Amino acid sequence: MVPVGVIVYLIPFYFSSVETKISYLRDDLIHPHTDCLIISIVTTINNCIAILFSIQLIKSHLNGKKQYTKFYNLLLLITIIPMLLSIFNKNILNSEIYTIFGSIFIIIRSYFMIYTYNSRENQNLFFSSTEKYEKSKINKEDLNLLGEKVKKYFETKEPYLNPEFSVKDISLSLEISTANLSQVFTEFFQKSFYQIINEYRVGAVIAALNDNERKKENLLHLAFACGFNSKSTFNDAFKKVTGKTPSEYKKTSDLIG
Repeated sequence: MVPVGVIVYLIPFYFSSVETKISYLRDDLIHPHTDCLIISIVTTINNCIAILFSIQLIKSHLNGKKQYTKFYNLLLLITIIPMLLSIFNKNILNSEIYTIFGSIFIIIRSYFMIYTYNSRENQNLFFSSTEKYEKSKINKEDLNLLGEKVKKYFETKEPYLNPEFSVKDISLSLEISTANLSQVFTEFFQKSFYQIINEYRVGAVIAALNDNERKKENLLHLAFACGFNSKSTFNDAFKKVTGKTPSEYKKTSDLIG
């Protein structure tokens, strides 16, 4: 209601002439008008209440988790300080510093929240992932069942051959939430999603090198056919899995063959 009230009050000013507006603003820079100060105080308090209320809602949603609550308590303190400075100093108040500060704070926080929920790894930018699976925690029996289901999916469908393959693809194909899949990778496979698919891709390359019909193909061509999308990623992953570079492994394979 406060923003609406301010807009209604300022309607006459909006429709006044340009000269009148310029004159009014010049005077306000020298001696702030009472109505401007009142509007600034009211909007500052309103903005502060809105921000504090939002932070309290987030805190209550976190159910009192200490590491999160401490962070938001700090935000409360940071929010209150510029508000107090604004209210008790008419020059700062008239400069709308608190509104600017609040807007920047909201924009940055909103961006981080959006980025958090849309990033491929779904990592929280503010907090550690120690309680990442708390809400979606699945028991050991179900975890093993899901793990075997994902493993069978990898081995029968070979989805990792697609360079654009992602966790979302597994989620859609197997109807498993991304949160549960994250837990499956971490606790069942004890590896990250990218470690797992790179191991499967390396395995596919090795299988090709052991195939008499395919072993003569260019190594990089085989790598791309098996899901890798860069030479450096292929070389690094291959050496981590086999202890040898692709070229070294191919030479050994040729000698044995």
